Amino acid sequence: MTDATEIVPPDHLTPEEAAAAVAAGALLVDVRGERARARDGLVEQAVVVPKMTIVDRFGLRSHNRLALTDGQTVVVFCSSERGSSTYVPIIRSLGVSPVFGVRGGFRALALSGLFALLPPDD
Repeated sequence: MTDATEIVPPDHLTPEEAAAAVAAGALLVDVRGERARARDGLVEQAVVVPKMTIVDRFGLRSHNRLALTDGQTVVVFCSSERGSSTYVPIIRSLGVSPVFGVRGGFRALALSGLFALLPPDD
């Protein structure tokens, strides 16, 4: 349950909900920038989709489209919750649904202990 002062977008999952969605077949998508991935490491279960390639990777007519099954859930995370809030509606506008962000972004996923993390570049 959220505190009355906390505003949580309805289209964002907790890390626990995201882990359950991934276990049920959702595609976990990392849209963090290259520097953030190099600094903080990777989530092993995630597919990296650079922000500039979102239309190419999710567009229905793109030859580079990710292999998604009809109705497959997509869970997007960035460095912060605000970052994924930008990309959730964009991906939805490309005909993908359902799409969710992650409350708290990468940091929340990493701190949850529910995802395997690959170490950052040295």
